[in-house]
Amino acid sequence: MVDQGEKPTIVSYGALLSALEKGKLYDEALQVWEHMLKVGVVPNLYAFTIMASIYAGQGRSEMVDSIIRDMVSSGIEPTVVTFNVIISGCARNSMGSIAFEWFHRMKVLNFSPNEITYEMLIEALAKDAKPKLAYELYLRANISLLTLPTVEARIRHYKWEVKYEYKSQDCYKKLVIAINGKTPGPSIIAQQGDTVVVELKNSLLTENVAIHWHGIPQIGTPWSDGTEGVTQGSY
Repeated sequence: MVDQGEKPTIVSYGALLSALEKGKLYDEALQVWEHMLKVGVVPNLYAFTIMASIYAGQGRSEMVDSIIRDMVSSGIEPTVVTFNVIISGCARNSMGSIAFEWFHRMKVLNFSPNEITYEMLIEALAKDAKPKLAYELYLRANISLLTLPTVEARIRHYKWEVKYEYKSQDCYKKLVIAINGKTPGPSIIAQQGDTVVVELKNSLLTENVAIHWHGIPQIGTPWSDGTEGVTQGSY
């Protein structure tokens, strides 16, 4: 197109920006955006929205603000889709707190959240280890008579290896018991209805290991919780 002396249209730029955003090629997308502005192609709502998503995915809230200001100054009003895209960008990058801030801002600006808003925000908060807040939003959506899809239960597999490692948790290197090289150990991320399967390898040479699940129902595995050597086996 350029070789033939034709200038790409906003449709061409929008399609390219969208492809780069989906591939998380943010730096390349910013270069395309800058070139588009340089050659005088005027952004439309779609292009502005993609850029808002890109900056949100980078955690650059000040640039998201700048994009929205540029939209308004160009006579283009943000829509609920614009805010949903911003929240979705935060969700994909596990930035639940920032997504929650944008949720509040869209309400301050008199944009009513829809089902997609709540879905994206609940996903972001769940990824950011904020299950209680995610559940509160789920209840709020139900009160607003919004219908959220039922999340299908999943089987979540984890493999843990317990062994001795040297760590400097308090700025003093010493021998500790670690799980997959971490102390405290790794997180388990699940939701109500899921089945969690943990394969544990005990690499401690002289000690047994027992994992206490703090009352999580042991369906078919009653020996996996309780007091070691009494109601729980050790490995």
